[in-house]
Amino acid sequence: MLFNHFSRTAEAAAAFRAWGSLHARGREVFNDPHALALTSPEWRRLLQSPARRGLLMSGVLRWMQPIAAQVLARSGHVEQALQAAVECHGVSQYVIVGAGLDSFYWRRPDWAQHLQVYEVDHPATQAMKRRRCKGLGLRGNPRWLPVNFEKESAAQALKRSSFKTGEPAFFAWLGVTHYLKPAATRATLQALATVAAEGSELVFDYSLPATRVPRADWLLAAGLGAITALLGEPLLGGLKPEQLQQWAAETGWRVLEDIAGPPAGSLAVPEVTRFARWQRLPHAPQLH
Repeated sequence: MLFNHFSRTAEAAAAFRAWGSLHARGREVFNDPHALALTSPEWRRLLQSPARRGLLMSGVLRWMQPIAAQVLARSGHVEQALQAAVECHGVSQYVIVGAGLDSFYWRRPDWAQHLQVYEVDHPATQAMKRRRCKGLGLRGNPRWLPVNFEKESAAQALKRSSFKTGEPAFFAWLGVTHYLKPAATRATLQALATVAAEGSELVFDYSLPATRVPRADWLLAAGLGAITALLGEPLLGGLKPEQLQQWAAETGWRVLEDIAGPPAGSLAVPEVTRFARWQRLPHAPQLH
């Protein structure tokens, strides 16, 4: 992704969440009533009309429905984990790394008013989102942290904000590692450990290497790679669960969960992506 352009894949993810909110089986997994308004005008025109929506998602992009289900499942999975962290561990800081067009702050005001919500993202994507939120009259603001990831890490951005490094936090990092080289993913995991207090949690998703993708999902993975490349955001990261297990130990995290796909109701979720939930241990290694 070019740093002076907003993320096209963020718009596509919002479109898939919008499709879910307009689809009975999708709403059972995750309902985002703001997603349609927040995505691009082009996606809105396609999704608002039942006829065009059916032609698109049950016709032209039928093969992408498992990816749409995965987007819904990962969003629901993160918020279930967040709810448990808030209720069981008293977490009061929520950091959304690569927030894209996530609408948590406005969609769940009952939670947001009790949490310090930080959105960390590319400046161009965040600026686009702020314009759209203003145009929609969405009131209030999370703590916006625009970050040029070529020059600083998410952890460095948090350090220059009101974020409290001595208090537990919940970090969500969805739909990002797929577009990073493995070294960049590891560096981010290590950097987040330096600002995460003991007991903090991190949930993220990651792509499997091509050799680990089940044969039934080969065509889907290939098609997804072609689409994201056309959008200017090619898939780069392919990570093995055992590799991440080692990275967790090296960077100060404990693996709580690493699964092929969270529940998605009656929707089919492919096994091209896995979902990890880590917990921060004491004395994470320092950046070097």
